[in-house]
Amino acid sequence: MAPHTPQRSEHAGEAGRAPRSLLVDATGVRFDAPRSARRIVSLIPSTTETLCRLGLADALVGVTAYCVEPAAVVRTKTRIGGEKNPDLERIRGLMPDLVIANVEENLREHVETLRGWGISVWVTYPRTVLEAIRMVRELGAVTGAADAASGLADELERLYDEVSAETSRRTPVPVLYPIWRNPYMTINRDTYIHDVLRVTGGDNVFGDRAERYPT
Repeated sequence: MAPHTPQRSEHAGEAGRAPRSLLVDATGVRFDAPRSARRIVSLIPSTTETLCRLGLADALVGVTAYCVEPAAVVRTKTRIGGEKNPDLERIRGLMPDLVIANVEENLREHVETLRGWGISVWVTYPRTVLEAIRMVRELGAVTGAADAASGLADELERLYDEVSAETSRRTPVPVLYPIWRNPYMTINRDTYIHDVLRVTGGDNVFGDRAERYPT
């Protein structure tokens, strides 16, 4: 999926109502933020955890085979397959009002199929820690959990500032972060992991490689 920087704007609602947020996801698709999402399918394990932190565990109706936390929550949810090979008909049968996907973890054709069936799909693509924190706020907006998301994002921003202040006083530590073997594979600077390493005081030794996942 071609990435697009998520945006947000305000537009006038019906007479007598406050303006509603018009959101744009990582694929450039625009839609109005719903008042609340009651049936959510998450196609990314980390997003599943975030949604639960936002108090949306009861709204989750489907998760991937790789969603393992929170264990007490996900063991009660319908498994819809893996990130790359989800059972689209099973997702459709769950009648979700919102599916959460990711540019890298999920396939464009699957997202387009779901959208073709009239299912709302919000696609994420954070590549830095700050973008991930902004994503928390966006998830709150598209699920109707804006207050919980704001509280969590505020906490994360404070931690970000504290960690950044501490690591700025130290010499960066050279780090190799392997993500695969046969062949061994790592990451360059255009990745979320690289920014996590940077923020926490690491110096990615393969950061300057041209390929995103050098071997």
